Amino acid sequence: MHRTVYLGSRISRHTCAPARLTGCTSLCVSFSSSSAVGLAQTPTKPNTKAPAQHRRHRNREPEDEAPKMPRYRVVKINLDRLRHLSGWEKIELLRDLLKTKQPEEAVRVYTVLKENDLVSRLKYQDYHELFHLLLADSLLYRDVILDVLSNLRRFGYSPSPLMFTALLQCCTKWRDLELASRAYDEMLERKLPVTADAYNSLLELHGMSGGIGQLQRGAELWRDVLHRGVRPNLESYLRALEIFGRLGKLEAIKTIYQTALDNLDLRDLTKGGQGRAQNLRKEQIGHDPKLQLDNAFLSALVNAEAFDEAQKFFGSYLEPGGALAGEGSRSSKHLLNTYTIILKMCVAKNDPSTADYYWKELQQRGFRPNVVMYGRMITIHGRAGNLQHSREIFETAQERLSATPGSGKLMKLRTSLLTAYTNAGEVAEAEALFETIRRDCQEKGKPVLRSAVQGMIKMYLNGKDLEKALRVWERSYRQGRSETSDLSPREGNHEGPEEGLAKNLTREDIIAQYQQLHPDG
Repeated sequence: MHRTVYLGSRISRHTCAPARLTGCTSLCVSFSSSSAVGLAQTPTKPNTKAPAQHRRHRNREPEDEAPKMPRYRVVKINLDRLRHLSGWEKIELLRDLLKTKQPEEAVRVYTVLKENDLVSRLKYQDYHELFHLLLADSLLYRDVILDVLSNLRRFGYSPSPLMFTALLQCCTKWRDLELASRAYDEMLERKLPVTADAYNSLLELHGMSGGIGQLQRGAELWRDVLHRGVRPNLESYLRALEIFGRLGKLEAIKTIYQTALDNLDLRDLTKGGQGRAQNLRKEQIGHDPKLQLDNAFLSALVNAEAFDEAQKFFGSYLEPGGALAGEGSRSSKHLLNTYTIILKMCVAKNDPSTADYYWKELQQRGFRPNVVMYGRMITIHGRAGNLQHSREIFETAQERLSATPGSGKLMKLRTSLLTAYTNAGEVAEAEALFETIRRDCQEKGKPVLRSAVQGMIKMYLNGKDLEKALRVWERSYRQGRSETSDLSPREGNHEGPEEGLAKNLTREDIIAQYQQLHPDG
């Protein structure tokens, strides 16, 4: 099997490399300009001289228009014959692949080095570069990333603070709170600096779907941020508002929001402003940071069930200079999130009429509802007993969002419709839809969404059918068929039947919930 990789000057500098890369006992190499694969050619120095007609005016050419010569030439390598190289040549090849940022091929060579017990010859810089190269796809290379860190320690090296921060960010994608906590404890033990970015990852992990204890530990982390003198950035305040909102700490929410307003320069950098937000990178802020902060505060008020204050604060969006006052260009993405939060409030208040009002308003403003917003409209009308309207919204959403069979959008829409059925106590419709969801997930090799499983369990518990509730748990939780909630906490999808039921549900939890609902029976 031939793969295209880029070899740097190191391979061409060593006189032994071309000889080792040419015969049947080594790699088959040929430059991409050659028509015959398998014939090695000695690399030649690229001609960097400007054409004659341009030499006279070369100094006048703009820098961005000057021809750029590639530093590395494309070659084809038979990686299946990699084992014929000596140990040193394999290490040199790995370093070239790290330079040219070829993660897939680098992992292949690193695996061979492990099999040949050669990883002990790698230096700290090799591990460091390989680690950061694999961060380009941390989900795909999770096992290799952890193995690189393990070998780094094994051979007497210590990860740098930057590597620890990157690991914490990976843990956020992996949703591995335990590993992140161990990494954080090690940073404190070694007295390494913990940056705002590192704390942001920890706060996000603790703000994900979990129990009250996980949220309380997140609140303690926020106090550590302030106590240790770390300067929070915008993302830090957003994560803190999420945690304290779900804890229902109204005064803490107001304090965090006001502190953010006082300490951050929230001018929109995408509009060419001269200022730069304190301790924030442009790519982290994005468009309209003030609106992002306002949305986080609004969401925290809704999560804390301070609905009157949330409604009052939303009124400021419509005041002159507000986000919805029509003055200036505001981010449609974040304004759409504003309406998503308002619909969430309507679901929590069980207020379908207000939801219909805002639903019409957002469409009149030209916004296109997303799958979360359609799901909330389906849920709220199901709770109100208007199942026919819920079905109509489901059909409309399926058509407008192009929710094809097997897609994540259709799964979320079906889960929302299932929630409407379970809230209304429509057992037959809920069971039929749940089986459809389960069958589609099995065909795609995907787990059933946790909110769907817990919705069925809660419906059976309310209907005094403990046997069926335990049967659903047996088929889902015990077999590992369920996963976390439909959407990440960033999208604010915490309402629904999963409230009051633990993430890692056990048989004892279900029985205790049943006894709490029906103490007499």
